[in-house]
Amino acid sequence: MEVIVFKTLHDQYNRLKSLQKNDKVGKETEPAWSVNEAKILLDTMINNINNLMLDFGKDHEIYYRLLGMKGTLMYEEAKFLINIENELQGQEIMYKALELLKDYFMKSEITFLILRIVNHYSFLLLKQGDFDKPLKLLENADQMYNELKSKIVDPIFYTADDIFLPSTSLNPKKDTSEKVGRFVTNNLLMLGFVHVKKGNYDKYAFYNHKVLNRQLVNRQSEPAAWAMKAVKLASYFITKQRFREARNHLAAACHVLEENETELKNSEPNEANIQKWEEVQLRFSDIAKCWVQYGLFLFGVSKSKIVSLFYGEPSQFLDNLWLPPYDVNPSNVFSKGHNSQMTEEKQDLAAKNIQDSNINNVQQNSTCVSEDLQSKLTANQDQVTMEDQIFKITTYRRNIIPSNELKQCTNSKQCDKFEIIFAGLGSKDSGSIDETQNSSEATQKVENKKDTQQNKQIEDKNLLLFSSLDLSAREKQVTVDLIENAEQARELFLHTHSWLKQSKMYFTLKDNPMEYVNAILDLSELYKYLAFFEEDLENQYSVQKRRADALETLSTVLREVRPQCYMAVSIELLRELAEVQLEMMGLNLRRLYMAQETHVHGSAADFTLHKMEAMADIHSRLEQFGDSLGHRAEVGDGLSEISPSEISEDSLPHYT
Repeated sequence: MEVIVFKTLHDQYNRLKSLQKNDKVGKETEPAWSVNEAKILLDTMINNINNLMLDFGKDHEIYYRLLGMKGTLMYEEAKFLINIENELQGQEIMYKALELLKDYFMKSEITFLILRIVNHYSFLLLKQGDFDKPLKLLENADQMYNELKSKIVDPIFYTADDIFLPSTSLNPKKDTSEKVGRFVTNNLLMLGFVHVKKGNYDKYAFYNHKVLNRQLVNRQSEPAAWAMKAVKLASYFITKQRFREARNHLAAACHVLEENETELKNSEPNEANIQKWEEVQLRFSDIAKCWVQYGLFLFGVSKSKIVSLFYGEPSQFLDNLWLPPYDVNPSNVFSKGHNSQMTEEKQDLAAKNIQDSNINNVQQNSTCVSEDLQSKLTANQDQVTMEDQIFKITTYRRNIIPSNELKQCTNSKQCDKFEIIFAGLGSKDSGSIDETQNSSEATQKVENKKDTQQNKQIEDKNLLLFSSLDLSAREKQVTVDLIENAEQARELFLHTHSWLKQSKMYFTLKDNPMEYVNAILDLSELYKYLAFFEEDLENQYSVQKRRADALETLSTVLREVRPQCYMAVSIELLRELAEVQLEMMGLNLRRLYMAQETHVHGSAADFTLHKMEAMADIHSRLEQFGDSLGHRAEVGDGLSEISPSEISEDSLPHYT
């Protein structure tokens, strides 16, 4: 009897599929849906299956197969309705099918069908702008699938074609698990999309990472496309200061691309492989830019952290901005020489209004910065330098403390607290401590170390990392910790500088002028951060000199070769040039002060000569900056006569 039943259902299902391929269903020349052949066949099959389910009962082995058949027919009816532009009724039938099947997700005949309906139903809801229902559907499907995988390591799945076979026994196909995997991945992609629309960016990153991990393990994506998605996610982690996860994703992108590059080298050099090779090289350029972003952002956060140790939180600048330089009586100030009768209460109110106004301005600037960072994450084409993004988001004022003042402060006795935080207490600071205290402190250190290791293991489990790849060698090349001294700064500088030089291979002034300009500006920022962490005065000056040379060379070449490009970035270049000239002037002034301090121990002639050299250098720097300002009015005059043949590679600024 069972063989006859399944044979009949198999024939009817094949007839239904042939009707579904008929594009005349729903046309004006065809009968209405209620009397259509497909509708009549569906109702007949569903009624027969209902009767069979009542006859066999839940305890029979074919009950869940019949239930899967019924759910499949309901889904097929919904697809018919959607094709004849009756989408709402089709969605209603999909919802009823999910309600019928949701309690039997663990059954092999049901799992594939539920994932398929959830995928299609959620897509239709998202098209209508509904995000709440798809969020619940997709999260429930993901939770049920995770529970299934936790209970059964290698579960068996059956498709609709499998359960409608005429035989009584079912044999799973080899590609069924792969189809289920694709449905799970697509559902996770939609789940991440829903969280983006609802503003849950951390959850979007979580599900996007799960998608990348599944695509990596199951090889469901092209290497170049996968690497690009990993780079975009790494860029998001960088803006959130999640440097370890960002480093892991960038290292994974490099690993995947290098493997694909090796395969292409060993493959036949046909047209398709050549296009893939060019795509891989282009993706390497995207990775290089993101590595540069990683280094600059880590430098910026480290600098802000050090500055905050001296001046506190950025909001404290607003509180201290309006404080008088000395103690005075406000009433005397307003009354002396004036007829003003302002009371103390009015004075407080006026000061509060001024402070609130400044706070509102800062909040508006912060909102603009958030929008800039979001556009940087999606398009990665903004012409704003990395230093602007870093310091507008971490501090409310740029260049809070000049590097020369910071270096002077670190050498003073007032920075003992700063030294203790980063270097720890030395023996000379600890005073007289007995052996019992030493023993207890040693024990406490061991316990703290164990707790730190345990916390680190717990933290590693919560991080979004690609555990299936061995990336330890690549990750050791760059740190994820904040920079604290000059040695660490040099290491991060060299790593970032190497990737910046690689980007030079992909972006040239002739083909990609704006990308080339951005690379030079990134180089300027890199020199700026290195100078900040350098302790030696001459090293600071040498780094700033390299920064000035790169900017001045770029400005000169753009004025002569790319005047239109120069006009687009002239303001940014002038700002950078002004900043570096002021920095170098400040360093020269420090040279004068240091020479004056050593004058007691040296000859007057040497001191005078040193002072004259320093003043001459300051004067020349000011003249150079004045000349650069004067050139703005001359841009475009006489440049039309320059031909491309006159441009040589030696005239372009290099990443030195």
